[in-house]
Amino acid sequence: MKAYLKEIRSTTIVTAASTTLTERQVEVLELRGAGHTQREVAEMLGTTDSNVSAIERAAEGNVEKAQGTLELLRMIRSPVRFTVATGASFDDVVDRV
Repeated sequence: MKAYLKEIRSTTIVTAASTTLTERQVEVLELRGAGHTQREVAEMLGTTDSNVSAIERAAEGNVEKAQGTLELLRMIRSPVRFTVATGASFDDVVDRV
């Protein structure tokens, strides 16, 4: 199993250390992404399928938080911000910008 993960990771540029994911979360996501069921992943990692499910949920939560952080950063760094009222015409928006 470790050889299988090494093969997957040899083509990966980003590592878990540079993300919001733990090594275990990355392992589970890699194996699930390769088409393995939660039960198969659990057997490979010596844990239960419910634990694999919990790890996947935690990873998804971390990804959502990271996406929210990126969106906040984009908004903070954007040079122009304005609000468009519901029903505003495109021409009105262009005129405001």
